[in-house]
Amino acid sequence: MDIVPGPPTLSFARDYTARFPRAAWVALGALACAAVLLRFGLFGDPIAGVDEQFYLLVGDRMWHGELPYLDIWDRKPVGLFVLFAAIRLLPGNGVLAAQLVATAFAAATALLIAVFTRKRVGWIPATMAGIFYLAALNTLWGDTTQTPVFYDLFVMAAACLTVRAAGTMDDRAFELDRS
Repeated sequence: MDIVPGPPTLSFARDYTARFPRAAWVALGALACAAVLLRFGLFGDPIAGVDEQFYLLVGDRMWHGELPYLDIWDRKPVGLFVLFAAIRLLPGNGVLAAQLVATAFAAATALLIAVFTRKRVGWIPATMAGIFYLAALNTLWGDTTQTPVFYDLFVMAAACLTVRAAGTMDDRAFELDRS
């Protein structure tokens, strides 16, 4: 007797959509649009932020063999200059490229804020929290390429991982108490 297999199942697709549902995609779209709309007025403006010009200069000079702290000095960590050196590899206007990368970082941070808060309040208020973050950036010079725009993403990722690890530890402690 032959066994005829049924239609192929897409377990990966089901698992992926369970981890990142449609509401998350809508939130991502809303946050990306909000990030662009809130920052659009300064795109390409070379005098919007005084620091971005210097960071781009250091990044560009690094491609010409100069070293931060030896050939050109600033108090910022070297990772910032490496990031701006990578931005200088993007085609076109360096200032616009830096502002677009900063916008992507801001949108990603806002998404992590939404993901962080969604279990407590749902997707709509969580998305609003991300939009509030983006709007608050503008009041603190975050609408340019200031360093917090870049490191906020890593700080929020660390917060998400910490809460996730703490939840896992609570689950393990609960399992140990039951045995």
